[in-house]
Amino acid sequence: MNFPVENLDESASAEELLVLFHMFSGLSLTALTEAQYDLKVKLGKAMTALSRRLKSKARLEECRQLDSEIVTLYKSMWDDSHNEDLALALDHLGRSWHLIRDYIRAKVAAEESVQLWRQLAEENPERYEMDLVTSLRNFGFYSYQLGDLSGAMDAYQEVVNFLRNLAAREPGRYKDDLESTMQTVLQLGYVS
Repeated sequence: MNFPVENLDESASAEELLVLFHMFSGLSLTALTEAQYDLKVKLGKAMTALSRRLKSKARLEECRQLDSEIVTLYKSMWDDSHNEDLALALDHLGRSWHLIRDYIRAKVAAEESVQLWRQLAEENPERYEMDLVTSLRNFGFYSYQLGDLSGAMDAYQEVVNFLRNLAAREPGRYKDDLESTMQTVLQLGYVS
């Protein structure tokens, strides 16, 4: 490897990151030392940064592949301390599938992400409600693209409910978002 593992960050090349990923992917959590586990966390963060760079350069298939690997990495670390990382990774994966117009897989990733954000928002609403709203909105969009108007309406209606509560507390911050989402719900209502 051409870079010091302990200094792993987003400057690592895709090849270096994937070599590291495959080196760690076969290990169970119980087999990892604390240092290796910390490296796996750093690896996930560096891969996420690389995914964003790939997306910004329209290297969509590479981005989708990397996002899939990131989800695999975080699922291998499954414990409550990484639910936020996994939920974010699933959000990114859903958007990657969306960009290559695979709405079935995008919806599956979004559905799993919604479940995680919902758990996190129950524990800490102020920190995670907007993440849940974003995932619900994505799920609604993917549902709509697949012709599931009922699923789309349910997701958007839940977004509206969250935004109404947030706008009641901070009208200036959430009013425009609420109005835009309500327009989407009205449009879907007329379609169905």
